[in-house]
Amino acid sequence: MNETNSDQTPAEQHPEAAHVEIFDELAAVKDFAHKYGTWLITGVCIALVFIAGTALYKHNAEKRLERASKALLQARTSQDIEAILENYGSTPTAPLALLRLAKTYYDAENYDVSINRYARFKTEYAEHEFLPVAELGEVHCLEAKNMLQQALLGFENFAVKYPENFLTVHAIMGKARCLREMGKIQEARAVYEDIMVNDPQGKWVPTIEDILDEMEQENQTPAAEKVQEKTDASAENKPAENSNS
Repeated sequence: MNETNSDQTPAEQHPEAAHVEIFDELAAVKDFAHKYGTWLITGVCIALVFIAGTALYKHNAEKRLERASKALLQARTSQDIEAILENYGSTPTAPLALLRLAKTYYDAENYDVSINRYARFKTEYAEHEFLPVAELGEVHCLEAKNMLQQALLGFENFAVKYPENFLTVHAIMGKARCLREMGKIQEARAVYEDIMVNDPQGKWVPTIEDILDEMEQENQTPAAEKVQEKTDASAENKPAENSNS
């Protein structure tokens, strides 16, 4: 009968048991991989696909925006700009194109269509930072159509709504123009003078000074014409008086 060496480890004493233990560990790893491996791999793949898809979308969006911006810079006619709105309506260039389109129609004296495009901007981009541009542009169209009372009200409302906007001075100038065209000369003069008082070093001062000089000349013209008429009448009467003497 063989004696067992007490110095041997259990694995040395029972090598077949060690093999069973190793197989059990491998089986556990295999079970874990089978249970969680697919999920982990799938999750990583989804993340990679999402990242790749996002990068591709961003790249395509940037290229699309670049094409839209280039097209807007190269646009020469209202038809060119209309095409940009049709082809790139979802890009950040679209609202700028719409404003330019409205101004193009205004410059062509097609005021009704211009008003329509400004109104479209107000509807589609109600939260856009350039909303005041559309609002004031619409009022300019009313002024150009000689709808002075409506334009006057529009300019006044704009100045109240946007007291600090860079376009506000344009609205106040528009108000003065309407008053002048309506024959309210003193009111128009007061508006112009208020602009200079509030911003004595402003870029509008030289323009307003020229306008006030022009208004002063217009105010003096009727009186000068009356004096000339009296002079002419006197000259005509003198020969008749001499012939009767």
